Amino acid sequence: LEAFLKLRLYELKSDDNKNNLLSMSQMQEASPVLQLSTHDTIQNMLDNVQVILSEMLDRRVQHLHYIKHFP
Repeated sequence: LEAFLKLRLYELKSDDNKNNLLSMSQMQEASPVLQLSTHDTIQNMLDNVQVILSEMLDRRVQHLHYIKHFP
């Protein structure tokens, strides 16, 4: 998800019209949430994903996971 959102940001930042036309044609079948998203909304989604990932990969959470799944 993080990689997808980074790619969408890159596509939106791209000044190349060919890339933008290709991107638009590919996104026609996408959900309305993705079609109507702007650079700011995608950046906000990416920030949220990165916060969740950092919390999931926290050492304390990993230790709790290991304790729970210890045989």
